[in-house]
Amino acid sequence: MEWIPVKEKLPEPYVTVLVSGVSGGLKAVNLAFYKERKWYCTYDWKQWDVDIEAWMPLPDPYYEGEKYGR
Repeated sequence: MEWIPVKEKLPEPYVTVLVSGVSGGLKAVNLAFYKERKWYCTYDWKQWDVDIEAWMPLPDPYYEGEKYGR
């Protein structure tokens, strides 16, 4: 998977994605979702005051062999 710049495309609303941005002059990576022109952290659903530069979809969950219905 590749990083998608937010200037090119935004994720669907309420879909959790991996984001990369700048907070307090430092690069940050976190899980977040986007809605109504704002980013929110997934762990507390509070607006995230970070300059998000790019995002990428999360990978599918890990499944070992045929366990868990696969």
